[in-house]
Amino acid sequence: MDINWLQDFLAVADTRHFTQAASRRNISQAAFSRRIRALESWLGVTLIERGTVPAHLTAEGKRFESEARDTVARLMDARASLTGFKSESRSTIRLSVTQTIAAAQLGDWWDVWCNDLGINLETHISGLSDVVAAFLAGYSDVLICYQSNRLPRHFDTRHYLSHVIETDQLVPVIAANGAHIQRDAEIDTLKSIPLLMYSSKAYFSKIVSEILDQSRTQLLGDLVVETEMAHFVADCAARNMGLGWIPASLLHSDYSDKLVALEQPKIRAEIDIVAYVARKKRSFACDQIWQRLTA
Repeated sequence: MDINWLQDFLAVADTRHFTQAASRRNISQAAFSRRIRALESWLGVTLIERGTVPAHLTAEGKRFESEARDTVARLMDARASLTGFKSESRSTIRLSVTQTIAAAQLGDWWDVWCNDLGINLETHISGLSDVVAAFLAGYSDVLICYQSNRLPRHFDTRHYLSHVIETDQLVPVIAANGAHIQRDAEIDTLKSIPLLMYSSKAYFSKIVSEILDQSRTQLLGDLVVETEMAHFVADCAARNMGLGWIPASLLHSDYSDKLVALEQPKIRAEIDIVAYVARKKRSFACDQIWQRLTA
């Protein structure tokens, strides 16, 4: 057994492509394929289906992937602890995170969680449905996303640990220099409000609908923007285009001098920022980050 065989296999698992994996490992594709076959011969099973693009792991390959990641991480950590040597092939954490959280807070959090651990971060940043799908498919170790108690959970969480990193708020905002609405105005008494809303499949759209339904508030106005992205809602509001809802963390981090939040509590909603990780078969590096994250 050669640790390079494990790292080669994980490169295929990550890229789903033999040519890209061989390039990442800096060897020829022929030599790369021989090492993959050597690993399969040593294990006595086929790990990767041939002849498909992208490459797919077999059932045995999927089961072996987490074991291989854990083994490589532990060997690298053991080497570093015994010799003080910091390998270029450091342990890597694959993180799926929604766009708004990544832009507003991830950098500061990662600096705290990873301080002195020598762990690389590989991110998958996208919309909610994409990052959840990537996490459930095993393409990431940790998922960080918004979760509202007003709505069902994104997936069956019995096989996952979860931790609320912090609680945010979805708040209605207008331009700081705008003339559309006063901050203390009763929103359901206003007429012809230009509305900056989320498209129907966006998670925040469901929360805004719940806010309005539960507060029995009816918005009277023209829809001028419909999007999936909170940043775009914020940008449009900052340009005095109308009223929209964004996370308070985004307001404070990027728009504190451009936007103000309306003061009515009934048209706000708490939203948790939640981290998820598998209950079993986590890598040593993932355990280290999870301990920091939940401390």
